[in-house]
Amino acid sequence: MLNVSTFWNRISKHIIIVFFISFDLGLNAQNIEQPFKVDQITIAVTNVNQMVTFYETVFKCILKEEEINGIKLYLGELAGVKILLCPNKLAKVNAQQNRHQFHFIVTDLGEVIKDVIATRGIIKEEIISTNKLKTVTIIDPDKNTIVFTEKKE
Repeated sequence: MLNVSTFWNRISKHIIIVFFISFDLGLNAQNIEQPFKVDQITIAVTNVNQMVTFYETVFKCILKEEEINGIKLYLGELAGVKILLCPNKLAKVNAQQNRHQFHFIVTDLGEVIKDVIATRGIIKEEIISTNKLKTVTIIDPDKNTIVFTEKKE
């Protein structure tokens, strides 16, 4: 008998491939005018120094340190959007794992993976590859999952 966990592990990669192929076919929300624009992403971080190093290395962010009431915050830009790394002692987020997952298109997945490993990130599962793309899910030093995809030419 196949248990739920084993079943999910077997089909999840196929679901992800179908999901990414649907984006390649133009079946995404970019064809619809959206009334919203992302202004800023705030990430409540526990391992502040590791997370600053991770974001500066993996995402090539230039983070500027600001201090408010003796607490250091780190401001920068990621993919054209303002980003704020905020120590969780200020943010007071009580989550067992991330509630949102970001997906990024990259030009060199191998280079990103190298940077992830060098900054104490973890590769969650093996790279999924189709004839149109390669994708991998990683875990950052605060245990958030992030998906990186390289489109093949």
